[in-house]
Amino acid sequence: MILCEDRTMKKQLNQREFTRVPVNMEVEVVAGKSTILGHLTKDVSLNGLFLTSEEKFPTGTDCHLTIFLGGRKSRQRIKLKGKVVRVEKRGMAFAFQEIRGSDSFAHLRTLILYNSPEARCMEKEFKAHLGIKRRK
Repeated sequence: MILCEDRTMKKQLNQREFTRVPVNMEVEVVAGKSTILGHLTKDVSLNGLFLTSEEKFPTGTDCHLTIFLGGRKSRQRIKLKGKVVRVEKRGMAFAFQEIRGSDSFAHLRTLILYNSPEARCMEKEFKAHLGIKRRK
């Protein structure tokens, strides 16, 4: 079992504001007139995700992301604005800039809590933030 204190120390070492949770969800990424569809997330946090994909957009590309919670036919989706922050051979990392709609925020929060090995620690992270911004 990993204690919240252990996670805090690890976070301080790797400088991540939010814990990443391993989850495989189908995602659509739209940048301008280009679309990457059907690839899976490797992990998700409250402020970003890593998408496994052979197709890539360059670092710095602004985009719209849709995470399909029950496949593309489902109406439950998480809609986000983001930016490509890292490109690797196996995929791309995105930082979220905006979560589009209260339903999307609630779905993202639930997705993270449901897939977290330590939901209690995740609740502490959520309480320390207003959405994706740190409380002052």
